[in-house]
Amino acid sequence: VMPVRDETNINYVSRVDQWHEEIASCWSSAIEDFKYEKKVSSLNIALLIWGDPSLYDSSIKIFHNYNKESNCTLAVVPGISSLQVLAAAHKITINSVGQPFQVTTGRMLREFGWPKNIDTIVVLLDEQCSFNLIDNDKLFIWWGAYLGMEKQMLLSGRVNEIGTQIFEARVSAKRKNGWIMDTYILKKH
Repeated sequence: VMPVRDETNINYVSRVDQWHEEIASCWSSAIEDFKYEKKVSSLNIALLIWGDPSLYDSSIKIFHNYNKESNCTLAVVPGISSLQVLAAAHKITINSVGQPFQVTTGRMLREFGWPKNIDTIVVLLDEQCSFNLIDNDKLFIWWGAYLGMEKQMLLSGRVNEIGTQIFEARVSAKRKNGWIMDTYILKKH
């Protein structure tokens, strides 16, 4: 059973660290049980991680937590990032000419608002659709879910015009599929 992150602890980083330790422990138990059942002393294991291991994914950190008690090696095979797929699907570039952009999470957008001196942000991990919770009259959004898959969903437009539609599409898709991975680009216009 996959551990669930404790939401009662006030410190977000402590909650996540504890959760990662619990996941690493589950990995260790599952691997040891499998080795015992198959009567083998070593294994080659592959974890297929959907998403961006370099961006807000904890799989590599969890491996290092697991590996504290093991002597394993890790290989990470890079793929195409969701940011690349999202921009390509909408046929846009992420940055404006000569301008930086910021990659962040929905939690950070809610807590700290729009970053200074940035006109474009890419947001990952935002089940609360934070674009609807900030001043969004001048924001344009390019949103995508299940990027690169057959069930890929894309919506774009002014946030104040389609924000509710994105929220409803997200809720419906998660209910239908049991999970959702989505991301979006916000640009000041």
